[in-house]
Amino acid sequence: MVLFSSSLPFLRSDPSAVFGIRVVHVTTTEMRLEWQNTDGASAYVYHLVVQSESGSREVNSSEEAATLQGLIPSTLYNITISPEASQVRGQLSSIVQYTQPAPVTSFHCEMVFKEPAMVLKWACPPGTNEGFELGISSGAWDNVTLLESCSPENGTEYWTEVTYLNFSTSYNFSITTLSCEKMTVPTQNTCVTGITALCCEAVVCS
Repeated sequence: MVLFSSSLPFLRSDPSAVFGIRVVHVTTTEMRLEWQNTDGASAYVYHLVVQSESGSREVNSSEEAATLQGLIPSTLYNITISPEASQVRGQLSSIVQYTQPAPVTSFHCEMVFKEPAMVLKWACPPGTNEGFELGISSGAWDNVTLLESCSPENGTEYWTEVTYLNFSTSYNFSITTLSCEKMTVPTQNTCVTGITALCCEAVVCS
């Protein structure tokens, strides 16, 4: 009698690609992601590659969720997720998302000598921006002006001069960062313009 034996090769399928990736929370520097897996394997490790214009880095997670930290405001991120099981990586899935723009931290006012004007100065916020919305109000009067963008490189200070104001008048100023069709919470300050030149010249000391 002749016995024949045969063996079938061990077939191992790649881990299934994740699906349903969504951003459940995003701030200026953080992003929370959640996703789903078709086979529900518990031994998966998920590799996230986080890419932007400033570079890329990898974050690993053993859950179907991850919180990315240390991000840059107003920046577009491309996040690619690949599952791994038994040292075999599955197909890639990805999502793109902007972080929120950073608001102006604070600003100060400087009176213009003998002029009904005010100079506003502030540090350019981190990340990119498309400009600022400057709101001005005093009593029933108000005005909104769009300002150009600035870059935070080398600690750049942004300034703008507001003219055609009234002497000795209190004004409420608000500055809002604009970026990626989003607006930050406005930063506010109240400033008073200087007294008139005629008022000063009329005072004679003996």
